[in-house]
Amino acid sequence: MSSEQSAVSSGGPEASPVGSRVPLGAHIFAERAPDKPGGKTQRWTVRSKKGEAELGYVGWYGPWRQYNFDPESGTTFNNACLREITAFLERLNREQQQRGEPAGEAQ
Repeated sequence: MSSEQSAVSSGGPEASPVGSRVPLGAHIFAERAPDKPGGKTQRWTVRSKKGEAELGYVGWYGPWRQYNFDPESGTTFNNACLREITAFLERLNREQQQRGEPAGEAQ
């Protein structure tokens, strides 16, 4: 079983160990990044499947109490990639909420 398959079958992105990959769509995937020291939430790097270029980061944004995507400078996304990233954010926020941490709405 590949790390991509194990991340998906192990109960969702939040259960994934560092380095696990979660496919987001035809052209991008998320790779579990190391947590911040003392951090309670996970961080992810969004990468291109072609060349594995770093496209941005997914992490918890405390003031909005939800996961957010921070794109790398100079990156461009089409509507399909943005939907895939949005679906990933919604899943992470839903899982966070199920653990008792309410995910908020963007201000």
